[in-house]
Amino acid sequence: MSERIVNCHSHVFNFEIVPDSFISNYLSRFFAPIVAQLLRVRVLSGPVLYLLKKLTGGNFRKLIDFAMIGNKKTTEDVFTELRSGYKSVYPDARFVILTMNFDHMDAKGYKGLFNTQLNHVKDLKRKYPNELLPFLGIDPRMELHGQDINEFLLQYFNPARFSGFVGLKLYPSLGFYPFHPRLEPVYRFAIDHQLPIMTHCTPDGAYWSDKTLPQHLQFPLSFNPVEDATPIEPVIRSKCVSLKNEIRRNYHLKPKDFCDYFLHPLNYWDVLLKYPQLKLCLAHTGGEETIKGKEERFIAKEWYKDIKELLVNCDFPNLYADVSFVLHDDDVITQLIKDLNSGSLPIEKMLFGTDFFMTARIKNEKELVENFRSKIGQVFWNKMAVENPKKYLTSDFYLA
Repeated sequence: MSERIVNCHSHVFNFEIVPDSFISNYLSRFFAPIVAQLLRVRVLSGPVLYLLKKLTGGNFRKLIDFAMIGNKKTTEDVFTELRSGYKSVYPDARFVILTMNFDHMDAKGYKGLFNTQLNHVKDLKRKYPNELLPFLGIDPRMELHGQDINEFLLQYFNPARFSGFVGLKLYPSLGFYPFHPRLEPVYRFAIDHQLPIMTHCTPDGAYWSDKTLPQHLQFPLSFNPVEDATPIEPVIRSKCVSLKNEIRRNYHLKPKDFCDYFLHPLNYWDVLLKYPQLKLCLAHTGGEETIKGKEERFIAKEWYKDIKELLVNCDFPNLYADVSFVLHDDDVITQLIKDLNSGSLPIEKMLFGTDFFMTARIKNEKELVENFRSKIGQVFWNKMAVENPKKYLTSDFYLA
Protein backbone atom coordinates (compact mmCIF):
# COMPACT_ATOMS: atom_id res chain seq x y z
CA MET A 1 0.00 0.00 0.00
CA SER A 2 1.40 3.42 -0.96
CA GLU A 3 1.85 6.13 1.65
CA ARG A 4 -0.99 8.60 1.98
CA ILE A 5 0.49 11.84 0.70
CA VAL A 6 -1.02 15.31 0.79
CA ASN A 7 -0.58 17.92 -1.92
CA CYS A 8 -0.81 20.99 0.31
CA HIS A 9 -1.20 23.52 -2.50
CA SER A 10 -3.48 23.17 -5.53
CA HIS A 11 -6.34 24.98 -7.30
CA VAL A 12 -9.45 24.05 -9.31
CA PHE A 13 -10.44 27.41 -10.83
CA ASN A 14 -12.42 27.78 -13.98
CA PHE A 15 -13.30 30.92 -15.92
CA GLU A 16 -16.72 31.14 -14.35
CA ILE A 17 -15.26 32.45 -11.08
CA VAL A 18 -12.42 34.63 -12.44
CA PRO A 19 -13.26 38.33 -13.03
CA ASP A 20 -12.22 40.35 -16.06
CA SER A 21 -9.74 42.09 -13.76
CA PHE A 22 -7.71 38.89 -13.67
CA ILE A 23 -7.32 39.05 -17.45
CA SER A 24 -6.18 42.67 -17.16
CA ASN A 25 -3.15 41.40 -15.24
CA TYR A 26 -1.95 40.21 -18.65
CA LEU A 27 -3.70 42.37 -21.26
CA SER A 28 -4.55 46.07 -21.45
CA ARG A 29 -7.59 47.26 -19.52
CA PHE A 30 -9.31 48.02 -22.85
CA PHE A 31 -8.92 44.53 -24.33
CA ALA A 32 -9.21 42.49 -21.11
CA PRO A 33 -13.05 42.49 -20.78
CA ILE A 34 -13.46 41.75 -24.50
CA VAL A 35 -11.05 38.82 -24.42
CA ALA A 36 -12.57 37.56 -21.15
CA GLN A 37 -16.06 37.44 -22.63
CA LEU A 38 -14.82 35.69 -25.76
CA LEU A 39 -12.95 33.10 -23.70
CA ARG A 40 -16.13 32.30 -21.79
CA VAL A 41 -17.84 31.26 -25.04
CA ARG A 42 -16.75 27.66 -25.46
CA VAL A 43 -16.81 27.56 -29.26
CA LEU A 44 -14.74 30.75 -29.45
CA SER A 45 -12.20 30.10 -26.70
CA GLY A 46 -9.97 27.85 -28.82
CA PRO A 47 -9.63 30.26 -31.77
CA VAL A 48 -9.16 33.25 -29.42
CA LEU A 49 -6.34 31.49 -27.55
CA TYR A 50 -4.71 30.46 -30.83
CA LEU A 51 -4.90 34.03 -32.13
CA LEU A 52 -3.49 35.43 -28.87
CA LYS A 53 -0.60 33.01 -29.05
CA LYS A 54 0.21 33.97 -32.63
CA LEU A 55 -0.16 37.73 -32.18
CA THR A 56 1.85 37.95 -28.96
CA GLY A 57 4.63 35.53 -29.85
CA GLY A 58 4.04 33.60 -26.64
CA ASN A 59 4.38 36.64 -24.35
CA PHE A 60 1.09 35.75 -22.70
CA ARG A 61 1.81 32.06 -22.39
CA LYS A 62 0.83 32.02 -18.71
CA LEU A 63 -2.59 33.47 -19.49
CA ILE A 64 -3.05 31.20 -22.48
CA ASP A 65 -2.17 28.07 -20.54
CA PHE A 66 -4.34 29.17 -17.64
CA ALA A 67 -7.26 29.66 -19.99
CA MET A 68 -6.73 26.30 -21.73
CA ILE A 69 -7.20 24.52 -18.40
CA GLY A 70 -9.45 26.98 -16.58
CA ASN A 71 -11.90 27.07 -19.46
CA LYS A 72 -12.88 23.47 -18.92
CA LYS A 73 -16.57 22.91 -18.43
CA THR A 74 -16.60 22.46 -14.65
CA THR A 75 -14.35 22.65 -11.62
CA GLU A 76 -14.80 18.89 -11.35
CA ASP A 77 -13.13 18.50 -14.76
CA VAL A 78 -10.13 20.40 -13.39
CA PHE A 79 -10.07 18.33 -10.20
CA THR A 80 -10.31 15.12 -12.21
CA GLU A 81 -7.26 16.17 -14.20
CA LEU A 82 -5.39 16.86 -10.97
CA ARG A 83 -6.31 13.47 -9.47
CA SER A 84 -5.33 11.59 -12.60
CA GLY A 85 -1.67 12.41 -11.97
CA TYR A 86 -1.71 10.47 -8.70
CA LYS A 87 -4.02 7.50 -9.19
CA SER A 88 -1.43 4.96 -10.33
CA VAL A 89 1.17 5.60 -7.61
CA TYR A 90 -0.68 7.46 -4.83
CA PRO A 91 -4.32 6.29 -4.98
CA ASP A 92 -4.99 7.63 -1.46
CA ALA A 93 -3.56 11.10 -2.12
CA ARG A 94 -5.38 14.07 -0.64
CA PHE A 95 -5.44 17.60 -2.02
CA VAL A 96 -5.61 20.99 -0.34
CA ILE A 97 -7.77 23.07 -2.67
CA LEU A 98 -7.15 26.79 -2.15
CA THR A 99 -10.05 29.13 -2.84
CA MET A 100 -9.29 32.77 -3.66
CA ASN A 101 -11.47 35.82 -3.24
CA PHE A 102 -11.08 37.78 -6.48
CA ASP A 103 -14.07 40.00 -5.69
CA HIS A 104 -11.95 42.90 -4.46
CA MET A 105 -9.02 42.93 -6.87
CA ASP A 106 -10.00 46.35 -8.19
CA ALA A 107 -12.03 49.30 -6.93
CA LYS A 108 -15.25 48.13 -8.60
CA GLY A 109 -15.49 44.74 -6.93
CA TYR A 110 -17.19 41.69 -8.37
CA LYS A 111 -19.75 40.55 -5.82
CA GLY A 112 -20.95 37.00 -6.15
CA LEU A 113 -18.02 35.38 -7.95
CA PHE A 114 -16.42 34.21 -4.72
CA ASN A 115 -19.70 32.72 -3.52
CA THR A 116 -19.98 30.87 -6.83
CA GLN A 117 -16.46 29.51 -6.36
CA LEU A 118 -17.24 28.37 -2.80
CA ASN A 119 -20.40 26.62 -3.97
CA HIS A 120 -18.40 24.75 -6.63
CA VAL A 121 -15.85 23.63 -4.05
CA LYS A 122 -18.55 22.59 -1.56
CA ASP A 123 -20.15 20.45 -4.27
CA LEU A 124 -16.77 18.83 -4.97
CA LYS A 125 -16.21 18.21 -1.26
CA ARG A 126 -19.51 16.37 -1.01
CA LYS A 127 -18.53 14.17 -3.96
CA TYR A 128 -14.92 13.59 -2.85
CA PRO A 129 -15.12 13.85 0.95
CA ASN A 130 -11.86 12.03 1.70
CA GLU A 131 -9.70 13.46 -1.06
CA LEU A 132 -10.50 17.15 -1.12
CA LEU A 133 -9.35 19.48 1.69
CA PRO A 134 -10.58 23.02 0.91
CA PHE A 135 -9.15 26.24 2.36
CA LEU A 136 -11.39 29.30 2.71
CA GLY A 137 -10.20 32.48 0.99
CA ILE A 138 -10.08 35.54 3.29
CA ASP A 139 -9.81 39.18 2.26
CA PRO A 140 -9.96 41.98 4.88
CA ARG A 141 -11.85 44.23 2.45
CA MET A 142 -14.90 41.98 2.59
CA GLU A 143 -15.98 43.96 5.67
CA LEU A 144 -16.21 47.09 3.55
CA HIS A 145 -18.97 45.33 1.62
CA GLY A 146 -21.02 44.43 4.67
CA GLN A 147 -19.61 40.96 5.32
CA ASP A 148 -18.36 40.61 8.89
CA ILE A 149 -15.21 38.47 9.00
CA ASN A 150 -16.08 36.85 12.32
CA GLU A 151 -19.52 35.84 11.10
CA PHE A 152 -18.01 34.61 7.84
CA LEU A 153 -15.51 32.42 9.70
CA LEU A 154 -18.25 30.91 11.88
CA GLN A 155 -20.23 29.97 8.77
CA TYR A 156 -17.44 27.61 7.78
CA PHE A 157 -15.70 26.78 11.07
CA ASN A 158 -18.30 25.88 13.65
CA PRO A 159 -17.47 23.13 16.19
CA ALA A 160 -21.10 22.02 16.06
CA ARG A 161 -20.98 21.11 12.37
CA PHE A 162 -18.15 20.30 9.97
CA SER A 163 -18.38 22.35 6.76
CA GLY A 164 -15.61 20.41 5.02
CA PHE A 165 -13.20 23.37 5.03
CA VAL A 166 -9.95 22.76 6.90
CA GLY A 167 -7.89 25.98 6.58
CA LEU A 168 -7.65 29.61 5.43
CA LYS A 169 -6.10 31.19 2.35
CA LEU A 170 -4.61 34.70 1.99
CA TYR A 171 -3.50 36.32 -1.26
CA PRO A 172 -2.10 39.75 -0.29
CA SER A 173 -1.08 40.93 -3.77
CA LEU A 174 -4.77 41.28 -4.64
CA GLY A 175 -4.64 44.49 -2.59
CA PHE A 176 -3.85 44.22 1.13
CA TYR A 177 -1.02 43.70 3.61
CA PRO A 178 -0.88 40.63 5.87
CA PHE A 179 -0.71 42.94 8.90
CA HIS A 180 -4.00 44.65 7.98
CA PRO A 181 -5.90 45.49 11.20
CA ARG A 182 -9.04 43.72 9.96
CA LEU A 183 -7.06 40.47 9.70
CA GLU A 184 -6.27 40.43 13.41
CA PRO A 185 -9.52 38.63 14.39
CA VAL A 186 -8.71 36.05 11.70
CA TYR A 187 -5.33 35.36 13.28
CA ARG A 188 -6.86 35.17 16.77
CA PHE A 189 -9.45 32.70 15.51
CA ALA A 190 -6.76 30.61 13.82
CA ILE A 191 -4.65 30.55 17.00
CA ASP A 192 -7.62 29.58 19.16
CA HIS A 193 -8.44 26.62 16.92
CA GLN A 194 -4.97 25.69 15.56
CA LEU A 195 -6.32 26.44 12.09
CA PRO A 196 -3.73 26.44 9.26
CA ILE A 197 -3.29 29.43 6.96
CA MET A 198 -1.71 29.43 3.50
CA THR A 199 -0.47 32.75 2.13
CA HIS A 200 0.94 33.59 -1.30
CA CYS A 201 4.60 34.64 -1.03
CA THR A 202 6.29 35.01 -4.42
CA PRO A 203 6.55 38.05 -6.72
CA ASP A 204 4.39 36.40 -9.37
CA GLY A 205 0.70 35.72 -9.78
CA ALA A 206 -2.46 37.82 -9.68
CA TYR A 207 -2.36 41.37 -8.32
CA TRP A 208 -4.46 44.49 -7.65
CA SER A 209 -5.51 45.46 -11.16
CA ASP A 210 -6.85 49.00 -10.94
CA LYS A 211 -5.12 51.99 -12.54
CA THR A 212 -3.84 53.47 -9.28
CA LEU A 213 -3.36 52.50 -5.64
CA PRO A 214 -5.75 53.88 -3.04
CA GLN A 215 -4.13 55.95 -0.31
CA HIS A 216 -4.52 53.36 2.46
CA LEU A 217 -2.34 50.95 0.45
CA GLN A 218 0.33 53.58 -0.09
CA PHE A 219 0.63 54.28 3.63
CA PRO A 220 -0.11 50.96 5.34
CA LEU A 221 -1.31 50.67 8.93
CA SER A 222 -0.35 47.59 10.95
CA PHE A 223 -2.10 46.12 13.98
CA ASN A 224 1.39 45.48 15.43
CA PRO A 225 4.01 47.82 13.90
CA VAL A 226 7.36 46.07 14.07
CA GLU A 227 9.11 49.37 14.78
CA ASP A 228 7.19 49.50 18.09
CA ALA A 229 7.45 45.79 18.93
CA THR A 230 9.83 44.40 21.56
CA PRO A 231 11.86 42.33 21.70
CA ILE A 232 13.19 42.10 18.16
CA GLU A 233 16.69 41.87 16.74
CA PRO A 234 18.01 45.29 15.69
CA VAL A 235 18.97 44.00 12.23
CA ILE A 236 15.47 42.64 11.61
CA ARG A 237 13.85 45.79 12.93
CA SER A 238 16.03 47.90 10.65
CA LYS A 239 15.13 45.81 7.57
CA CYS A 240 11.41 45.98 8.37
CA VAL A 241 11.45 49.72 8.96
CA SER A 242 13.40 50.24 5.72
CA LEU A 243 10.75 48.26 3.85
CA LYS A 244 7.94 50.42 5.24
CA ASN A 245 9.82 53.58 4.25
CA GLU A 246 10.39 52.16 0.78
CA ILE A 247 6.67 51.48 0.44
CA ARG A 248 5.89 55.12 1.26
CA ARG A 249 8.47 56.37 -1.26
CA ASN A 250 7.27 54.16 -4.11
CA TYR A 251 3.52 54.76 -3.96
CA HIS A 252 3.72 56.24 -7.49
CA LEU A 253 4.57 52.86 -9.05
CA LYS A 254 2.06 51.07 -11.25
CA PRO A 255 0.05 48.48 -9.30
CA LYS A 256 1.74 45.64 -11.19
CA ASP A 257 5.11 46.80 -9.86
CA PHE A 258 3.94 47.94 -6.44
CA CYS A 259 2.07 44.76 -5.48
CA ASP A 260 5.27 42.93 -4.55
CA TYR A 261 5.29 45.10 -1.44
CA PHE A 262 2.09 43.41 -0.26
CA LEU A 263 3.84 40.04 -0.46
CA HIS A 264 7.20 40.78 1.14
CA PRO A 265 8.19 38.14 3.76
CA LEU A 266 9.33 40.89 6.14
CA ASN A 267 5.67 41.90 6.51
CA TYR A 268 5.08 38.75 8.54
CA TRP A 269 7.30 39.93 11.39
CA ASP A 270 4.47 42.30 12.36
CA VAL A 271 2.08 39.35 12.44
CA LEU A 272 4.27 36.70 14.06
CA LEU A 273 5.67 38.89 16.82
CA LYS A 274 2.13 39.25 18.14
CA TYR A 275 0.96 35.74 17.21
CA PRO A 276 4.09 33.54 17.36
CA GLN A 277 2.07 30.31 17.56
CA LEU A 278 0.24 31.02 14.30
CA LYS A 279 0.14 28.04 11.95
CA LEU A 280 1.14 29.75 8.71
CA CYS A 281 2.67 28.56 5.43
CA LEU A 282 4.59 30.97 3.17
CA ALA A 283 3.74 29.49 -0.21
CA HIS A 284 6.37 29.05 -2.93
CA THR A 285 9.23 29.88 -0.50
CA GLY A 286 9.71 33.22 -2.23
CA GLY A 287 9.82 32.01 -5.84
CA GLU A 288 12.27 30.12 -8.02
CA GLU A 289 14.45 33.07 -9.02
CA THR A 290 15.14 34.22 -5.47
CA ILE A 291 15.83 30.62 -4.38
CA LYS A 292 18.41 30.28 -7.17
CA GLY A 293 19.92 33.69 -6.37
CA LYS A 294 19.00 35.01 -9.83
CA GLU A 295 16.14 37.35 -8.97
CA GLU A 296 16.60 40.62 -10.89
CA ARG A 297 13.87 42.59 -9.15
CA PHE A 298 15.53 44.45 -6.30
CA ILE A 299 12.61 44.11 -3.93
CA ALA A 300 12.59 40.31 -4.15
CA LYS A 301 16.33 39.55 -4.21
CA GLU A 302 16.50 38.39 -0.57
CA TRP A 303 13.06 36.88 -0.12
CA TYR A 304 14.41 33.34 0.19
CA LYS A 305 16.94 34.50 2.78
CA ASP A 306 14.22 36.38 4.67
CA ILE A 307 11.96 33.32 4.67
CA LYS A 308 14.74 31.07 5.94
CA GLU A 309 15.38 33.51 8.80
CA LEU A 310 11.72 33.28 9.74
CA LEU A 311 11.62 29.49 9.48
CA VAL A 312 14.65 28.86 11.71
CA ASN A 313 13.34 31.23 14.39
CA CYS A 314 12.48 29.06 17.40
CA ASP A 315 9.81 31.56 18.48
CA PHE A 316 7.68 30.61 15.46
CA PRO A 317 7.22 26.83 15.84
CA ASN A 318 4.24 26.56 13.49
CA LEU A 319 5.63 28.48 10.54
CA TYR A 320 6.02 26.56 7.27
CA ALA A 321 6.93 27.07 3.61
CA ASP A 322 5.99 24.97 0.60
CA VAL A 323 7.62 24.01 -2.70
CA SER A 324 4.57 24.65 -4.86
CA PHE A 325 5.29 25.80 -8.40
CA VAL A 326 9.04 26.18 -7.73
CA LEU A 327 9.44 22.39 -7.70
CA HIS A 328 9.26 22.38 -11.51
CA ASP A 329 12.82 23.79 -11.62
CA ASP A 330 15.65 21.27 -11.11
CA ASP A 331 18.05 24.06 -10.09
CA VAL A 332 15.62 25.01 -7.33
CA ILE A 333 15.50 21.41 -6.12
CA THR A 334 19.30 21.32 -6.03
CA GLN A 335 19.41 24.47 -3.89
CA LEU A 336 16.67 23.19 -1.59
CA ILE A 337 18.56 19.92 -1.04
CA LYS A 338 21.74 21.85 -0.22
CA ASP A 339 19.95 24.02 2.33
CA LEU A 340 17.99 21.13 3.82
CA ASN A 341 21.22 19.19 4.35
CA SER A 342 22.92 22.20 5.94
CA GLY A 343 19.97 22.91 8.23
CA SER A 344 19.54 26.50 6.99
CA LEU A 345 16.17 25.32 5.67
CA PRO A 346 14.54 23.17 8.40
CA ILE A 347 12.91 20.06 6.93
CA GLU A 348 10.31 20.06 9.74
CA LYS A 349 8.97 23.31 8.27
CA MET A 350 8.62 22.25 4.62
CA LEU A 351 5.45 21.10 2.85
CA PHE A 352 4.90 19.43 -0.51
CA GLY A 353 2.54 21.07 -2.99
CA THR A 354 2.49 21.60 -6.74
CA ASP A 355 0.29 24.66 -7.42
CA PHE A 356 -1.77 22.76 -9.97
CA PHE A 357 -2.95 23.91 -12.36
CA MET A 358 -0.48 26.76 -12.75
CA THR A 359 2.29 24.19 -13.28
CA ALA A 360 0.42 22.29 -15.98
CA ARG A 361 1.89 24.50 -18.69
CA ILE A 362 5.38 23.27 -17.74
CA LYS A 363 5.01 19.59 -16.80
CA ASN A 364 2.10 17.24 -16.32
CA GLU A 365 1.29 16.54 -12.69
CA LYS A 366 2.54 12.95 -12.58
CA GLU A 367 5.89 13.86 -14.14
CA LEU A 368 6.24 16.87 -11.85
CA VAL A 369 5.63 14.84 -8.68
CA GLU A 370 7.83 11.90 -9.62
CA ASN A 371 10.70 14.12 -10.71
CA PHE A 372 10.60 16.00 -7.42
CA ARG A 373 10.35 12.85 -5.32
CA SER A 374 13.23 11.12 -7.09
CA LYS A 375 15.51 14.13 -6.70
CA ILE A 376 14.61 15.20 -3.16
CA GLY A 377 15.00 11.66 -1.80
CA GLN A 378 12.72 9.44 0.25
CA VAL A 379 13.55 10.89 3.68
CA PHE A 380 12.82 14.48 2.73
CA TRP A 381 9.84 13.41 0.63
CA ASN A 382 8.24 11.54 3.51
CA LYS A 383 8.62 14.59 5.75
CA MET A 384 7.19 17.06 3.21
CA ALA A 385 4.38 14.95 1.78
CA VAL A 386 3.31 12.71 4.68
CA GLU A 387 4.48 13.73 8.16
CA ASN A 388 4.54 17.54 8.09
CA PRO A 389 1.08 17.90 6.48
CA LYS A 390 -0.44 15.97 9.39
CA LYS A 391 0.89 18.55 11.85
CA TYR A 392 0.06 21.48 9.63
CA LEU A 393 -3.51 20.45 8.81
CA THR A 394 -4.67 19.13 12.16
CA SER A 395 -6.95 21.56 14.00
CA ASP A 396 -10.09 21.64 16.12
CA PHE A 397 -12.01 21.10 12.89
CA TYR A 398 -9.95 18.40 11.19
CA LEU A 399 -7.78 15.51 12.35
CA ALA A 400 -5.27 14.90 9.56
